[in-house]
Amino acid sequence: MEQHRNGGACDDTRPVAVVVSEVLIYREGIAAGLARIGDLRLVGAISADALPMALAASPVQIVFVDISRSCSRDAARAARALAPQVQIIGFGMTSEDEGLAGAEAGVTAFVDHDGTIEDLNSAAKRVLSGVPVCPPRLTTRLLQRVAQLAGRGGGEADAHLTRREREIASLVEEGLSNKEIACTLNISPATVKNHVHMILDKLNLSRRRMIALDTAVSDRRSSSVASGRGGQGRRAQALPAGWRAEAGA
Repeated sequence: MEQHRNGGACDDTRPVAVVVSEVLIYREGIAAGLARIGDLRLVGAISADALPMALAASPVQIVFVDISRSCSRDAARAARALAPQVQIIGFGMTSEDEGLAGAEAGVTAFVDHDGTIEDLNSAAKRVLSGVPVCPPRLTTRLLQRVAQLAGRGGGEADAHLTRREREIASLVEEGLSNKEIACTLNISPATVKNHVHMILDKLNLSRRRMIALDTAVSDRRSSSVASGRGGQGRRAQALPAGWRAEAGA
């Protein structure tokens, strides 16, 4: 869907950009809006799995990525590895947690779900000038995250998991698949997958199976603390693993 001004692509000096989203109407709408503004040369509105080919085929400078979806965040991480000079702009952010996951994947500018096409275009101009774009609330979370990682120790990382994330981490520890967890909690497998990605990001883990090790250490530590509370400690240890995390919340 390459857009041209007067002359051919070789004469076009505008920054080259692609839009990545798993939702066809979403990515095509954004690409069409950016093309109408005309400051960028759009060479694709693609799904995440097509991004490596797009990076190989064109001198892409900007990648717009839907960071509300874990597969697109994975694509951003892959883009960083394939083309470190590419600027990645995340759009569709609905929470600071998604922003944190995006930042760890290499996103350098953020436009949340209330943002406009003009906001995306402005973000592109700023990142190409070396200026990051980050909403104030996400900036606060990023600073907290840096402080957390800098002072991490003693196995306290799980304290930053939400109640639902602790619940899912406990079910992962029990060996349940995403589909089984979805049935247990009456949520979609895609939602479970997103939560697992967030747990991995927050605990700074690289593999799903490492969640069990991390939460097992947490459970032993929680049981040890609870044992000093008499009957409450014995009651917590008697609960199933999936409930112990909630009891300790």
